[in-house]
Amino acid sequence: MGGAGAPAGFSINESGQVAFEYSFGANGSSVHLGPNSLFGRLIGTECDVRRRVAFAHIDRDALNSTGQIAVWIIFDNGTEMIARGDPVRLWIPFWRRQRCNWPRAPAGCHHQHADRDNRRPM
Repeated sequence: MGGAGAPAGFSINESGQVAFEYSFGANGSSVHLGPNSLFGRLIGTECDVRRRVAFAHIDRDALNSTGQIAVWIIFDNGTEMIARGDPVRLWIPFWRRQRCNWPRAPAGCHHQHADRDNRRPM
């Protein structure tokens, strides 16, 4: 599917999370989670969920405060469904986390950090 889509709808929750829909006209549509569409595509045209997706639509109330999203999916065989997507939080045990070579932990980073000079945990 080539070409850029046009914004067709969006939903924002109390936490500031944003979901938005891109429309490709007769060529389909897709639903993304913000802040941009680079890695946030959830579902859309050409996705295969046991059937091939033709269109995916959201409403302004599609995203709730816990991050769940409701999507209306239309398949290429004419069948439809409303699906709920739940957020996934990955838990990584501290012994499996990567070590960084940062002298100090950058804001928001949860890796174990080592002192640059003597390579001991801070």
